Amino acid sequence: MAHFSLEEFESAEFFARKAARLPNATYFPFSAAVASLGALGRFEEARAMLPLLLEKKPTYTRSHARHDFFFCKNALLLDRYMHGLSQSGLPK
Repeated sequence: MAHFSLEEFESAEFFARKAARLPNATYFPFSAAVASLGALGRFEEARAMLPLLLEKKPTYTRSHARHDFFFCKNALLLDRYMHGLSQSGLPK
């Protein structure tokens, strides 16, 4: 999330994919990768990764993602993350 917040989307995507390879990875690195790909304008890749995210968390939506960041007071960061997720077709 640090790279994403600094608008270093390529690094954010790279490290999110690395984290997603861990055997005990939760849905979060998949969400971060999808949001990063969306922010990079790599929409087809974001859409292709969406099923992997939903495999980990079938009920995941942008509303759920926003709730994950209940502690974040940076509205611009949240909007950027939600926009990246929306580019993949993740439901609201």
